[in-house]
Amino acid sequence: MLSGFQLVFFGIFAKILLGEEVCRGLTLERAAAAGIVVFTAGFLWALGIGWYYVQSGFRNLPPLVYSVLCLTLMAIGLRTFFASFMLSLIAEQKRTRGYV
Repeated sequence: MLSGFQLVFFGIFAKILLGEEVCRGLTLERAAAAGIVVFTAGFLWALGIGWYYVQSGFRNLPPLVYSVLCLTLMAIGLRTFFASFMLSLIAEQKRTRGYV
């Protein structure tokens, strides 16, 4: 899943470098906000998993699939957040200089 997400961003980077229009609504602020929302959702889910484990007296481990999913959400959120800055830098340099 993370590899596929990375490939999507690779495609967006390539389109911007080629000078193609990706999406008018795709801005630094919106992409960074989306990354923060996804990361926060994963983080809150991880806190819930930890709270469940503590409340059970450290006896009942939550299912591993939940931990993997919340950490995947956190990784996708961070990737989106930082990729939005890189996309913005590439797009701005392309716009001002006409090349990279």
